[in-house]
Amino acid sequence: MKKYGHPWHILEDYQMPQGEVEIEEGQIYIICFIRSDLKFNLFGVSFPVPEKLMYHFVMEVILTAEHKLKIFKEQNFITEFSCKIL
Repeated sequence: MKKYGHPWHILEDYQMPQGEVEIEEGQIYIICFIRSDLKFNLFGVSFPVPEKLMYHFVMEVILTAEHKLKIFKEQNFITEFSCKIL
């Protein structure tokens, strides 16, 4: 990737890898805003979240070795899901 001002842009000649992409064991952090549909969408898979998260930013932590997705609001654990990533 090359930066052209703001935001980051992918170069036109960039090629996506073919087949499966290996993901190292560890944690992936995602911050998102929960809307009125009360769903968090991760790579095309929707996860329902409690109503108390509506219109709030939350942090999702993907634990790649455990295949889990944990959701936090203001550093408080809310819920977790089984989640196989690639």
